[in-house]
Amino acid sequence: MLNDKERFQKHISHLFRRMTEIYDSIYDQWIIDQMQDNKVLLHKIVDILAKIDPQGLVCCGAPDDEYLAEAETILLRQAEWKTIDALEKIIAEEFAWWFFLYDENEQVKHYGAPEYKLIARQIWNAWLKAKGKPPIVFKDVIKLPPKTPMIIVEVD
Repeated sequence: MLNDKERFQKHISHLFRRMTEIYDSIYDQWIIDQMQDNKVLLHKIVDILAKIDPQGLVCCGAPDDEYLAEAETILLRQAEWKTIDALEKIIAEEFAWWFFLYDENEQVKHYGAPEYKLIARQIWNAWLKAKGKPPIVFKDVIKLPPKTPMIIVEVD
């Protein structure tokens, strides 16, 4: 027979499990809704990421939808797109998460990288277009550094 403390712990454990199940199903539905409601924008983000290819994967033979997961997580943070700079920060954070791009202090690397700045501008304008608004014309041109070929190391 369980004492009061054990009974309470079991109840709390059961309650948390159920709350997690409910949260997961709601969150899953929210994600599905976001993807369906923003399908055109999502595909545009994937195209932008493939063209700029910040990790150099597409130019080495990866499929054009290689950055789909990154595009999805950037899109799911759409509520945080308050400015182009905020969007650029989100892009850097998502690439850091997906590609483990952190420095020795666990800070996101490459904030301010020209690729992320260009991606942010292009996504921002795609978002404006999706909302029926005119794009922003930027006064400066972002020049990307030349792509360097990947070094492939085979290990037996």
